[in-house]
Formats: sequence, structure tokens, C-alpha cells
Amino acid sequence: MKSLTFNLEYCYGITSFSDTFQFEVVKKGIKQHKTILIYSPNGTMKTSFSKTMIDFKKGIDPIDKIFSDRKSKRIITKSDGTHLKPEEVFVIESYNEDFSSDKLTKLLVSKDLKKEYDEIHATIEKNKIGLLKTLESLSGIKINKGLEAEFASSFGKKINDFLGALEDIETNNFINKYTEQDSVIPVLKYSSIVNSKVKGFLEKKEVKELLKEYVEKYNELMDKSHIFKKGVFNHNNALAVGKTLQENGFFDAKYMINIGDESINNIEELNALIEKAKTDILADKDLLKKFEKIDKLITQNKDLKEFRIILENNPEIIPELENFNKLKKKIWISYLKTYRNDFESMMDLYNKSKVKLKAIVEKAKEEKTDWNNVVDIFNNRFNVPFTVQIDNQEDVLLKESAPTLEFKYNCNESEVVVEKKLLLDVLSTGEKRALYLLNIIFEIEALKKENKDVLVIIDDIADSFDYKNKYAIIEYLKDIKQSRIFKTIILTHNFDFYRTVAGRLEATCLMTSRSDNGIKLKPGKYVNDIFNRWKNSVDSNNRILIASIPFIRNISQYIQGNKSENYKTLTGLLHIKDRTREIKVNELEGIYNDIWETPRNFDQKERRVLDIVFEEADLILNDNSDEINLENKIVLSIAIRLKAEEYMINRIGDEEFIQSISGDQTKVLVDKIKELYPEDIQIINKMDQIAIMTPENIHLNSFMYEPLLDISDNHLKVLYKDIKILNESILIDSAV
Repeated sequence: MKSLTFNLEYCYGITSFSDTFQFEVVKKGIKQHKTILIYSPNGTMKTSFSKTMIDFKKGIDPIDKIFSDRKSKRIITKSDGTHLKPEEVFVIESYNEDFSSDKLTKLLVSKDLKKEYDEIHATIEKNKIGLLKTLESLSGIKINKGLEAEFASSFGKKINDFLGALEDIETNNFINKYTEQDSVIPVLKYSSIVNSKVKGFLEKKEVKELLKEYVEKYNELMDKSHIFKKGVFNHNNALAVGKTLQENGFFDAKYMINIGDESINNIEELNALIEKAKTDILADKDLLKKFEKIDKLITQNKDLKEFRIILENNPEIIPELENFNKLKKKIWISYLKTYRNDFESMMDLYNKSKVKLKAIVEKAKEEKTDWNNVVDIFNNRFNVPFTVQIDNQEDVLLKESAPTLEFKYNCNESEVVVEKKLLLDVLSTGEKRALYLLNIIFEIEALKKENKDVLVIIDDIADSFDYKNKYAIIEYLKDIKQSRIFKTIILTHNFDFYRTVAGRLEATCLMTSRSDNGIKLKPGKYVNDIFNRWKNSVDSNNRILIASIPFIRNISQYIQGNKSENYKTLTGLLHIKDRTREIKVNELEGIYNDIWETPRNFDQKERRVLDIVFEEADLILNDNSDEINLENKIVLSIAIRLKAEEYMINRIGDEEFIQSISGDQTKVLVDKIKELYPEDIQIINKMDQIAIMTPENIHLNSFMYEPLLDISDNHLKVLYKDIKILNESILIDSAV
């Protein structure tokens, strides 16, 4: 991405814009990485350009919100001829209180530790999937249809805590407990027993009563059995005992078991006895009658056909239906018992991995991570009354939770933890912007880790900041530039910020110019010492000749005082005085050479300076371009004031009063007009505008000329045009 070419039409008020930004240039064989810095007064293109790029990032087509019927165009081409992609763009808005970085997790652990953690987690995940596939084949529930959630919720866990459920099963020894104390459910299809239709059937009052009768009779028969005992020793327990005896050579050693009057000499006799005792219970006439009543209700519902077959083949599970939640656990445990080796292998891996993961977390806490770097950048550079840290670093790493920021508010050496909402309520506008910038730094630092070219659009990020924080921003912008993966376009309407960034970042400085044909970019001006440029051009440029008058007047005031002839003469060119119309270029030349101490030879020495003022003002008025030009503003302001004073002096018509004015002449004249013509509201408002607007430009705000550039020429042009018309009308009236 050495360069980007933008072709925009009708995008949020940008009628037309076409330009190429060069981010990499070669000078004298050395490659230079350039930041593009654009000074754009309000209403020119700054916000429109940012909104256009925000939409581009979101994949939204460009529009012109006012003229919706216009066909918009947005084509952005890279130096290799391919089009820029949305994922290659990051737009930093001037301020967005709702913006919150989602990149915090990437910054919380070093790359090596994160890799180790991910590898362990991947191994756990692989084994978990293997066990889930086994459970899927047994239960009839697909993995992608909620198998994990169903399993976890059966054991009282959150739906995403499958491993936590397995851990509980192991910790509580559920497999062995259910084997020893309860009838272990045969390996049945979970989805055929645990579903909404079966659950709805079992919740019916009539079914509940029948089940209760059946269970009471079943338990009565179990208690009468000479082999089984309810809740202690059932037929599955007996079979398990027989299997254990057989496997350990009990019968091979010619030992026997006495059960009641029976002597058992081998496993076959034992199994037969157990099966007979079981059959005798289930074949009990009274119990069968109760089953038939339940079966009749099941048969009436065709959706329970599969459930009926299960009960017919496994009548011993009917007593389990009374506690449906417990039944669900038993079915899952029966699966894990059948595939016990898979379960134990999974838990062995999980337990060993937990130890390793815990060690990683402890090590991560001790490391200086990218997160710490962001916090250091923010806390060390920005002047705000709070500090920030992560409240749940361990959860972020181990459980993949979202990071939670903790804010500590500092006041008079006291510190208290506050929520973000409360913090925003008490912060100033600039401090809120600093908090917003914290999230921006997280984003930028995370993008650095990806090490891919990114176009970063920065829209007036320094608004409302004090000088300390403004310079902190500029320092961070320099960090962004030095990373070299970022291709940065900075837009601002604040000329002071523009000039400062230009000096610190050695940027490609541009200024916007609006015309009927759209937006154009021109090389930036006034970045370096403007007054030296004026000094070198004053004898060849009439506009600079006039614009320099207030500056030279200020120097004269500081050096020579208010009573010096130079100061009085220059003041006479900023107000209508006795000699204003008589002052010629040769007299101005003498003053300039005296104060600037550099000999200059002006042309047309016999010309009146006042004529040059109005000629230049007329040229500016007829120029339709909206180019940023300090000289234009100053010349227009001088011309406006002089025309206004001419108008007011003629309108007042009192020579004695005019001669009595000793200071603040424009204000005194305005006050007199208000006194003489209180009903002429439009004229009074116009004169007030002139009295308010022109001093800032004429006096150069004590050499701080940057704010003047932030004001558009257009308003001054309208004001000059209006005062010309007023002046001409009164001159005509006077002549008549």
C-alpha cells in the first residue's frame, strides 16, 4: 500500500474529490514513510470524508443524505491496482462515547504464553469432541443441536460448561455411586426418553398417580425378595457382584454362595437365580395390572410409540420415571460407564491441563504484556484523574471471558474504584475524550500485532484537549507512524494542531480548497514562519503588503510605543483618520524598512495605500474559490473596517464629533449610529458584526494567527460586499 487513489462523488456532501496519497516516497535514494496531514476548515470535507470511510469499513454503500437521488461513487485503489478492502481500514472518529475496543484479549498475554495456552486448549477440545461424538451416537442428540448444553444442564451447570459437568461427575464419584446404590439404566437412547412429549406425558396428574402406585408396589416386592433390597441391592448390583467373583476366580476355587436355602456353585447358577428373582417381581399380577394402566395411556398417544417399546423391553426403569431429572443424570452416567476408559482418559487430560493452564496464568500475571504497555502509554502521557487496569485477567485467559476494565479515580491523594458510567458523569469533555482514546490505543496496539498494512483515518482527535494531552496525542501519532504498517491520513480543522503535527511528524501537508467543481487539495501553507515569508515578499506582492500592516504596527507598538509616528501612521491605515487617504506606498516603505531593518524597494511608490487595500479586497471578492489564505482574511477585514467607518462617518455627518474620537474609533462610531438611528436595526446589526469580527483579524490576535485560519473567507466576503453596497448608497445620497 505505497499509495492510495480516491475517487469520490456525492458522498455526504463531497460533490467530487479525486486525489492520490503517496505514503512511501524516495528522496536521494532513501525511502521515507509519510503521514498525510490535511487542514480542512469546518464544512469543507473533513467529517464527510470520515463518514464515507466509516461506511466503507462497515460495507455500506456511499450516499448523499441531502440529495438522495444523486448517484454516489466511492472507488479506492491501491498502488498495485487492487481495490482497498474494508478490513484494511480503521477510522478514528473525533469522539465516540459508545466505542469500546474488542481487542483487549489479544493484549493480555505474551505471544509465547498465548500459543502455549492455545495448544493445550486445542488438545482438550480435540479429546472433548471425541467424547461428544460417542455421546452423540448413544443419545441421539447431534453435537450441533445442543448436545453439550443438554448434558451440562442435566447436571445443574451452565449450558456452556460441559467440562465442568464432567468434573462434577468425577469429583462426586457418580459412576460408582450409581452402580452401587441405584439401578443403572441400560444403555438407552436419551432423546427417546428425554423429550418434550415424554416430559409432558409424565407431568399429567393421572400418570403421576399411576406411577406412584406402581413404584409403591415395586418397592414392596423388592423388600419381600430374598435376594434384593430396595435402595441397597438390586439385580444389577447382584450381576455386578457375580461378574467380579467370576473374574477373580471365586468359583474356580470351588467356593460357593448360600442365598436363602440355595447353594450357588458357579456363575451360571447365580445369573439364573438373579434373573428368576427379577422376573418374579416384574411378573407379579398386581404390578402388571398397574403397568397395563400406564401402558394404556401411552398407547393413546402415537408420539410415544418409541417410549412404549423402551418400557416394554426395560420395565425395571419405570420406577425411575418418578424423578425425571435424576433419570436424565443416570442415562448420561450409563453412557460414561459403558465408555469408562474414554471418560477417564478425558478427565486425566483435563486435570493435567488445568495444572499447566494455572501455571501459565501465574506466569502471565508476572509478565509485562502488551496490555501493560498500553496502560503505561496512557497513564504516563495523559493528564487525567483516573488510572485503569484489568479486573479479571485470569478469567480472560483461562475461561475466555470478556475483559473488564477497572477504573480508579484519584483525588487529593485518595483513590476509589468507580464504574465507567459514573466516571463519565464526572469527567470533563477533554477527559472523556482521553478515555475514548484509551480504547483507540488498544485497537492500534492490537493491529500492530497483526503486522498488516492498515489505512488509519484520524478525524480531529485533539478537539477539547488541553495542551499537555494534545502533545501526548501527537507523541502517540508519531508512534503510529514509526510502526510503518499504518498508512495514516490525519484531518483537522484546528490550524494550531495542524501546524504542530506538521512539525513533529514531518508529514505531507495539504489544505482543502472548495469550488463549484468539488474539493481539491493544495500544498499546505503557513506551517513554517509566515512572517519571514511576508518579509521576503512584501515588495512584490500587494496583498502581503497590506496584510503586513497590522503585524508591523504591533511591532512598532512594542518597540517604539503608542506615541511613535510609525505607530500613528500605521493606525491611520486601519481606521479612517485625517491622513488615511494621503498615505502613499513610499511612506509605508520607509516604515517597513525601519522596523524590519531589511531594505526593500517597493514598486509604484506614489500610489495611495488605501486604493491598494480596496483593489485587493475586490479581487478577493471576485475569486470564487474557497482557498485557505491568511492574507485574504486580513485584507478583507481591513477593507471592511475602513468601508464601515467611511459609511458611519458620512452617516453621522458631525466633523467635530469625529475629531474628538481618541481611541476605539470603530466602537465609538457604532455607538453613535445606535444613538442617532435606533430604529435602523439592520444597519446596527451589520455594524455590530463588523465591530466583533474584524479586530481578531486585524490585530492578528497578538501574533497568534492560527485561529484566524479556522474561520472561512466566505463570511468576510459577504460582509465586505454588504458594506460596499451601503457605502455606495450613502455616497449617492450625499451627492444628490
